[in-house]
Amino acid sequence: MDEMSVETWDKVINVNLRGAFLCLRQAMKLMKSQKYGRIVNIGSISGQVPRLNSVPYTTSKFGLTGLTKAAALEGRNFNVVVSIVHPGNVITELRTNRGEDKDIEPMMEPQDIAELVFLTVNLPSNVNLLESVMLPNTQLYVGRG
Repeated sequence: MDEMSVETWDKVINVNLRGAFLCLRQAMKLMKSQKYGRIVNIGSISGQVPRLNSVPYTTSKFGLTGLTKAAALEGRNFNVVVSIVHPGNVITELRTNRGEDKDIEPMMEPQDIAELVFLTVNLPSNVNLLESVMLPNTQLYVGRG
């Protein structure tokens, strides 16, 4: 952490938190005028349990959880529902390009997360699954280290 550049910090925070805020702000305007809507933010298990050497990412995902909960409160009088899904390890192009081996840690497919998002947005209109965590069955959660 003490050797991290401010540029690296800013880049991660800008993409993961500021970017989410800007999208959420526009969606909220539209959905409030319609008097209904569902927004699902994609968090991370790192927003629940920090991972070593990931201070900006972890901070951004904890921040996204706070943003989600604040937006859920702001939207509720307009029937705008805001939720967050926290995936565990997902095999993505980014991970593959970085040379991460999906056989080293348990991984889910992106489709697994898509199904949870689909379930979340198709709940009855009078309920909100505010926060959910989805992990591969054998992924460590507590005591990740």
